[in-house]
Amino acid sequence: MGSIAALIGAALVGGIAGWVLARAFFAVETERSNEDLIDAARRATLAEVRLAEERTAHQSLIGDHARLVEQYETFKMGLTVDLTDSVMALNGGMPEVIQPPPPTPDIEPPSGDLNSHESNLRSQVANIARRTMDGVSVDDDLQAIRGVGPKINTMLREMGFSSFRQIASLTPDDLSYITEALDSFPGRIERDDWVGSAASLHAEKYGDSD
Repeated sequence: MGSIAALIGAALVGGIAGWVLARAFFAVETERSNEDLIDAARRATLAEVRLAEERTAHQSLIGDHARLVEQYETFKMGLTVDLTDSVMALNGGMPEVIQPPPPTPDIEPPSGDLNSHESNLRSQVANIARRTMDGVSVDDDLQAIRGVGPKINTMLREMGFSSFRQIASLTPDDLSYITEALDSFPGRIERDDWVGSAASLHAEKYGDSD
């Protein structure tokens, strides 16, 4: 009897000890699970905060892009207006680049109120214009020649030059007379290569190099 009671007592003690250990193990596991849940919740909260920050940054980039597009359109419009104004100014206020060509002026002999040098210079230039015209009156856009602007274009036409062929036919001696008549810097016509530029324009327009 004493042995049975001892065995029963030992079994009860062992059962109680096992139950206590099981409860302790369960408590530890429960605590660990709770910590994992808390950590997961914390990570989820941080992820939501970062997502909100990314969304805010994205909206800011969208706003910056819209402002840049608006600035670009404003700049492009201003540049277009400036270019249009410049073209109109170069063409005497007309919006188109190509204007109706003026009539070819008559080549008149020098007037009597000029001194002998001016008379001789004007006569030489008139002879050059007649020679290079070769009996054919052609009206080209002389401003297309490199270095020829509106003012020089008007002066050349008053002298009797109206075609690319005339300018392309000029000799070095001819150029010296025209430089003096235009009151231009010596060597400017040669540096701008009026002869070569006019020859290229003539060939491009008329299909030959004569």
